Formats: sequence, structure tokens, C-alpha cells
Amino acid sequence: MGFTGAKYIYFSDAIDPELMENRSQFQLRVQSGQDLGQRMSAAMEEVHRYFSKVLLIGSDCPYLSLEDLQQAIRVLETRELVLGPAGDGGYYLIGTRQWNPDFFENIPWSTSTVLKSTEDAAKRLGHRIGKLRLLWDIDTWADWIQFKEHQDGFVNR
Repeated sequence: MGFTGAKYIYFSDAIDPELMENRSQFQLRVQSGQDLGQRMSAAMEEVHRYFSKVLLIGSDCPYLSLEDLQQAIRVLETRELVLGPAGDGGYYLIGTRQWNPDFFENIPWSTSTVLKSTEDAAKRLGHRIGKLRLLWDIDTWADWIQFKEHQDGFVNR
């Protein structure tokens, strides 16, 4: 079974014109906002105009699977927020049943407390949180080397 629903890709600066010609599977957008939190919030806000459940993922987690995405959608049946924790203290996936900018404000982006800060914000709002399995993403050159050298053990390092 595939993953149903609309798929949006948000680019940081511009969309390659060649991609525009072959975009039948995806809605292509350019990110808006000054920092990571603002860009993520703007993307979630836009997609929530059309859909009640929205998942946002980065492009740096090679172990994210279709099963993880399906599990995240299932979690949103009973929780307002789902997070896929990354091994560095951040997250590789955030999913919501409704857009809430508080999930993205006052978060210390690119630190080891991103996940905890997001959980704290959700708890203050009274939202129930579900979590997926822990995965490692690739944020640094050292992460990339680790991935290339030990692909089978990368998830559990």
C-alpha cells in the first residue's frame, strides 16, 4: 500500500523549471519565513487549509520509511501531535491535526533540545503527543561519514 494524500515539496529558494514540467505527483512551493521555525510553520499552515492531518518531514533522514509515515497518520487518530525523534535531540517528522504556530515559536533550532522544547509547548497547550521510533538524521559531515561506513547500524548508534 502506498501513501495516499497530497504531497508538497517546499524548496528553500527557488524551484528548478525542469521540476515544474514533471510535477504531477507533488505540489511545489518555495518556503517563506526568516528562520526554520517560521518556514515550517508557514508550510504547515498552508497545507492545513486543505487537510486535517499534516506530516512535515525533512530531506535528511535516510531511514524514514513508508511504514513510519503510515504510523504517524495512525497516531494522529488519537493524538494532536506526533513527533519522530532524531538521535541528536531534534525530530525528523512532526505531524499535527491542526495548525498551531506555538509548536514552532521559541524553539532553539539546531540544538539538542528541539524535541523537548516542542513537547513542552504541546503540553502547555494541553495537546496529547505520540512518538515514532528513534531515527538518526544527517546534519553534519560526520553524520554522513557514519552513515556511509555503517549503514546497517546507523539507526541504533
